[in-house]
Amino acid sequence: MVDGPERGLLNLNVPAARRSNIRGIRWAGLGDMGSVRSAIVKIETDWLQFDFEATDHRADEDTDLATVRVGYAAITSIHGPAEVWGPQGAAGEEFADGHGIHGASAGHELRPSRSYLKD
Repeated sequence: MVDGPERGLLNLNVPAARRSNIRGIRWAGLGDMGSVRSAIVKIETDWLQFDFEATDHRADEDTDLATVRVGYAAITSIHGPAEVWGPQGAAGEEFADGHGIHGASAGHELRPSRSYLKD
Protein backbone atom coordinates (compact mmCIF):
# COMPACT_ATOMS: atom_id res chain seq x y z
CA MET A 1 0.00 0.00 0.00
CA VAL A 2 2.87 2.38 0.74
CA ASP A 3 4.01 2.23 -2.88
CA GLY A 4 0.48 2.11 -4.31
CA PRO A 5 -1.34 4.88 -6.16
CA GLU A 6 -2.62 7.92 -4.28
CA ARG A 7 -6.29 7.86 -3.26
CA GLY A 8 -6.44 4.12 -3.78
CA LEU A 9 -7.52 1.53 -1.28
CA LEU A 10 -7.91 -2.18 -1.01
CA ASN A 11 -11.24 -3.68 -0.01
CA LEU A 12 -10.75 -7.08 1.66
CA ASN A 13 -13.62 -9.48 2.36
CA VAL A 14 -12.81 -12.68 4.23
CA PRO A 15 -15.03 -15.74 4.77
CA ALA A 16 -16.28 -16.35 8.31
CA ALA A 17 -14.10 -19.42 8.71
CA ARG A 18 -10.94 -20.59 10.41
CA ARG A 19 -7.83 -19.27 8.69
CA SER A 20 -6.79 -22.83 7.81
CA ASN A 21 -10.07 -23.31 5.91
CA ILE A 22 -9.66 -20.21 3.70
CA ARG A 23 -8.62 -21.40 0.25
CA GLY A 24 -6.49 -18.35 -0.59
CA ILE A 25 -6.92 -14.78 -1.84
CA ARG A 26 -8.37 -13.86 -5.23
CA TRP A 27 -8.86 -10.57 -7.03
CA ALA A 28 -12.57 -9.79 -7.32
CA GLY A 29 -14.83 -7.07 -8.63
CA LEU A 30 -17.38 -5.36 -6.42
CA GLY A 31 -20.73 -7.10 -6.37
CA ASP A 32 -23.91 -5.20 -7.16
CA MET A 33 -25.49 -6.36 -3.90
CA GLY A 34 -24.33 -7.80 -0.61
CA SER A 35 -25.12 -10.99 1.25
CA VAL A 36 -27.29 -9.11 3.76
CA ARG A 37 -29.63 -6.16 3.68
CA SER A 38 -31.05 -4.03 6.44
CA ALA A 39 -34.75 -4.11 7.27
CA ILE A 40 -36.81 -2.00 9.66
CA VAL A 41 -38.36 -4.35 12.21
CA LYS A 42 -39.84 -1.88 14.70
CA ILE A 43 -40.86 1.77 14.56
CA GLU A 44 -41.32 3.87 17.70
CA THR A 45 -41.95 7.61 18.11
CA ASP A 46 -38.28 8.54 18.37
CA TRP A 47 -36.36 5.52 17.06
CA LEU A 48 -36.20 2.75 14.48
CA GLN A 49 -34.91 -0.78 15.04
CA PHE A 50 -33.07 -2.40 12.15
CA ASP A 51 -32.04 -6.02 11.65
CA PHE A 52 -29.92 -7.61 8.97
CA GLU A 53 -31.49 -10.26 6.76
CA ALA A 54 -29.63 -12.69 4.52
CA THR A 55 -30.27 -12.38 0.79
CA ASP A 56 -30.48 -15.16 -1.79
CA HIS A 57 -28.74 -12.92 -4.34
CA ARG A 58 -26.77 -14.94 -6.88
CA ALA A 59 -23.67 -12.88 -7.53
CA ASP A 60 -21.52 -13.12 -10.67
CA GLU A 61 -18.67 -15.55 -10.00
CA ASP A 62 -15.91 -12.93 -10.30
CA THR A 63 -17.41 -10.64 -7.61
CA ASP A 64 -16.30 -10.30 -4.00
CA LEU A 65 -19.52 -11.89 -2.72
CA ALA A 66 -19.24 -15.02 -4.87
CA THR A 67 -15.50 -15.33 -4.17
CA VAL A 68 -16.08 -15.29 -0.41
CA ARG A 69 -19.00 -17.73 -0.69
CA VAL A 70 -16.70 -20.36 -2.26
CA GLY A 71 -14.12 -19.98 0.51
CA TYR A 72 -11.60 -17.43 -0.77
CA ALA A 73 -10.73 -14.02 0.61
CA ALA A 74 -11.63 -11.38 -2.00
CA ILE A 75 -9.46 -8.33 -2.62
CA THR A 76 -10.61 -5.41 -4.76
CA SER A 77 -8.54 -2.36 -5.67
CA ILE A 78 -10.71 0.77 -5.44
CA HIS A 79 -9.82 4.25 -6.56
CA GLY A 80 -11.88 7.30 -5.77
CA PRO A 81 -13.55 9.56 -5.27
CA ALA A 82 -16.06 10.06 -8.05
CA GLU A 83 -18.91 12.50 -8.63
CA VAL A 84 -22.18 11.67 -10.37
CA TRP A 85 -23.92 14.31 -12.51
CA GLY A 86 -27.39 14.09 -14.03
CA PRO A 87 -29.18 16.11 -16.69
CA GLN A 88 -30.34 18.75 -14.18
CA GLY A 89 -28.32 20.69 -11.66
CA ALA A 90 -24.67 21.64 -12.03
CA ALA A 91 -21.92 22.55 -9.61
CA GLY A 92 -22.67 25.97 -8.12
CA GLU A 93 -26.38 25.93 -8.98
CA GLU A 94 -29.02 26.08 -6.27
CA PHE A 95 -30.68 22.72 -5.62
CA ALA A 96 -34.32 22.55 -6.75
CA ASP A 97 -36.92 19.94 -5.82
CA GLY A 98 -37.38 18.90 -9.45
CA HIS A 99 -33.70 18.07 -9.96
CA GLY A 100 -33.90 14.61 -8.46
CA ILE A 101 -30.81 12.80 -7.30
CA HIS A 102 -27.96 12.00 -9.65
CA GLY A 103 -27.11 8.31 -9.72
CA ALA A 104 -24.65 6.11 -11.59
CA SER A 105 -27.25 3.33 -11.57
CA ALA A 106 -29.61 5.73 -13.39
CA GLY A 107 -27.07 6.08 -16.21
CA HIS A 108 -25.88 9.53 -15.18
CA GLU A 109 -22.34 10.72 -15.81
CA LEU A 110 -19.55 9.55 -13.50
CA ARG A 111 -16.54 11.92 -13.26
CA PRO A 112 -13.42 12.05 -11.13
CA SER A 113 -13.79 14.74 -8.51
CA ARG A 114 -11.74 17.91 -8.79
CA SER A 115 -9.94 16.97 -5.57
CA TYR A 116 -8.74 13.80 -7.29
CA LEU A 117 -7.43 15.70 -10.30
CA LYS A 118 -5.26 18.02 -8.16
CA ASP A 119 -1.67 17.06 -7.43
